[in-house]
Amino acid sequence: KQIAKLMAPRTFQIILSQLVILSFARIGAQLTVGSISSLNYAENIQTVPTVIFGNSFALATFPYLSEAFSKGQINNFSRYLVRSTRAAIFLLLPSAVGLYLLRVQIIRLILGSGHFDWALTVMTAESLGMFAIGLVALGLVPLYLRAFFAMHDTKTPLIVALPTTLLTIALGYYLAFQTNLGVSGLALAMSIATIIQFIILFMLLIKRVKLANLPELYIS
Repeated sequence: KQIAKLMAPRTFQIILSQLVILSFARIGAQLTVGSISSLNYAENIQTVPTVIFGNSFALATFPYLSEAFSKGQINNFSRYLVRSTRAAIFLLLPSAVGLYLLRVQIIRLILGSGHFDWALTVMTAESLGMFAIGLVALGLVPLYLRAFFAMHDTKTPLIVALPTTLLTIALGYYLAFQTNLGVSGLALAMSIATIIQFIILFMLLIKRVKLANLPELYIS
């Protein structure tokens, strides 16, 4: 019963992420030919640093967070979370800057062959640049989700995901059709929504585990 109770909100949260994918595919189908492919290519490339530096820290830290919370060691819980955050940012921030500055070169190196012409290169590079804006937040969200999971709380991430999902879709529609961004507007919408999601999760955790009471961890 406990597993089912914890699993249900997480399942709905995954459904919401799939809803964003379906909505963006529908929006992309109404844009320039190749928009969906360029968005998918850019997203696949930006997932490399987020998976290596973001998800890996989240997975490695999760057992320590769970153990610390189960034993009531809130200071240790905060310490693990803050230090993992600092380490992830140390790796994600240079990755984000590198992806943004070298986005065209990266696309040409990886995809610039065959029928992948210059127009598709530019379109994909623009999307990759927009993804890079939210790369740090995108890499840290899995860590903070698991911090809530370690506290046996899967409802709060779902509550946060509901408005951010709607924001992502609405903002993606607006940026894609009401501005000159086109498909890169979808990537920017995802970055903005992810940054907002991370900020909300961070603020909620500050209240839950008193992260603000450990300032020495941020500067030491």
